[in-house]
Amino acid sequence: MCYTFNPQFGPLPPGDYTIPFEFDLPANLPASIMFQKKDNFEKPKAIIKYSVTARIINHDKTQLQYKQMLVLHEPPVAFQENTNLQQKVGITVCCCCDKGSTALNVQFNKNVFYGNEICAANVAVDNHECKSKINSVSFEL
Repeated sequence: MCYTFNPQFGPLPPGDYTIPFEFDLPANLPASIMFQKKDNFEKPKAIIKYSVTARIINHDKTQLQYKQMLVLHEPPVAFQENTNLQQKVGITVCCCCDKGSTALNVQFNKNVFYGNEICAANVAVDNHECKSKINSVSFEL
C-alpha cells in the first residue's frame, strides 16, 4: 500500500488528485523477454515481464485499478571492434599423463550483434606444444 488517507478526516472528497510515487528497481533483475516458437503462437516457451498496478479502493470497498507493463533492458555492453580472446590449457590423458598444451585464439569482428547479422570470427589453434592430435574443432551458439 503506497498511501492511505487518515481515517480521522474520513474518505477523500470528490476532486482531482495527483499522488506521486517512485521505487528503486533492484540492479540484478533480468531483462524483459518473451520467447516463443515461430509455429506456435498460443503459449510462450519463456517469459519475463514486469508490471506496476495502481489501485483505488472506494469507501464501499469497490476497486478501480490500472496495470502498466514495464520493459526492462539490460545495461548496454560497450561496443568493441576486433575483440580477441586467448586461452592456453594443459592437456593430460588418463588424468595424469602430461601431453603438453594447446592454445586457442578467437577473434571476432565486434562484440555487439543484432538478429539477422553476420557474426564473423577467426579461430587459430596452436597445437605445436602438444603431443596429442586434434580430432575436431566445433562451434556452438
